[in-house]
Parts: sequence; structure tokens; C-alpha cells
Amino acid sequence: MIKYPRGHGADAGSEELALRFVNTLAWRNAATPEERLPDAESLVEWLVNSEIISPQTAGRLRKKGARQKVEARTIHRQALGLREALSRLFMARTRSLTPPREDLHVLNRILAESQPRIAALQEEAASGPTWRLLPSEGAANEILAPIAWSAAELLTGPRATRVRQCADERGCGAMFLDQSRLNNRRWCSMGDCGNRAKAKRHYLRKKQNPNAQSARAK
Repeated sequence: MIKYPRGHGADAGSEELALRFVNTLAWRNAATPEERLPDAESLVEWLVNSEIISPQTAGRLRKKGARQKVEARTIHRQALGLREALSRLFMARTRSLTPPREDLHVLNRILAESQPRIAALQEEAASGPTWRLLPSEGAANEILAPIAWSAAELLTGPRATRVRQCADERGCGAMFLDQSRLNNRRWCSMGDCGNRAKAKRHYLRKKQNPNAQSARAK
């Protein structure tokens, strides 16, 4: 089985890699979104937590970034540019709209520059050996290649129609892959945004019909 790197950090979960990357801008539709990748260091940490790069590679990147701060800032800027391009591409795909040409160029450039390698992991899964796609040691933005591969696979495959954006009215805006049987999931998490919406509906029903609760109690 070939798989893209999956994270083990608190903010990673089990969502598709490309969608998790898009979600690093939290509360995307709120008045004040929360930037979770404010600098190059936070980007490197996220890449490690998502198992895109190893801690050893992260250490080398940090040392290089300390010496070449302009290049580190450039890669960080490219990462945020890719993230926002992917957000718009997923939304266009979900709504059956023509994808923005500039955003396709951002994605295709990283795909064209990357040279994927397939690596076998040592640990065995229940279904057999686990395989992983890894970036080569090429261009500076190679560390973004697995994210681009994940996005390309999702955008061009049958699961693209199941990409959703959280309907939380406060502006969560997190993207997720709807794997529900009826294909009607609305919330990024039923334990968070979904429960909040459910509680609000319950409150509004009680407010509109205050006598219903007392009648049931008699």
C-alpha cells in the first residue's frame, strides 16, 4: 500500500495531507483567521509532525535557515502561496467551477519540479508493508512536493466530489473529506462544530416553544 505521510500531531488528525495543510489557516471564514504557520520555523515543525520530513532533515533545514534567512522566508512564502492556491482549487472543484489558472500554475510548478521517490518503511502494517512517497533532494521547495502530490491525487480522483468545507456559522471553514454513507456531512468534527450547531438548534427550538418542555414534565 502506498500512502502519503499522515500526521501524528494534535492538529493533524487523519485527514488527507493536502486538506490538513489547507487547514493550517484556521477559522478561514471568520473575521480574524488564525494563522498556524506564521514563520519558517512553524512550517518546519508542521512538516515534521506530518511526517513529510524527518527530525534530522528538520535540523538541517533549521541550520540552513539560520544562515540563509532570505531563502527560508522565500520557502515559507511559497508554502503559504501553495496553501491558498489549494484552498481555491478545492473550492472550485467542489462547486464545479473553472479552476483559477494562476492557482493551477502554482500547483503544477511544484509537481513539475519534484522527483518522487518510493520508500518502504520498516514497520509492518496489518495489510502488509507500508510504502511512502518521499521528496528527492532537489529544489528548495521539494519539501512541499508530498503536499502537491496529495492535492493532485485528490483533485483528479473520484473523491474530489466529497471534499467539503465546514458549515459552522462562526467561520470555521475547515476542509474535510466526506466519507459518510449518505455523502451529507456538514461539519469538520461532530464533536466540535457539529455539537455546537446541534446545541444551538436545540436552544432555538426551546426558545420558540417554551411550553413544550414543561408539558413533557407534567
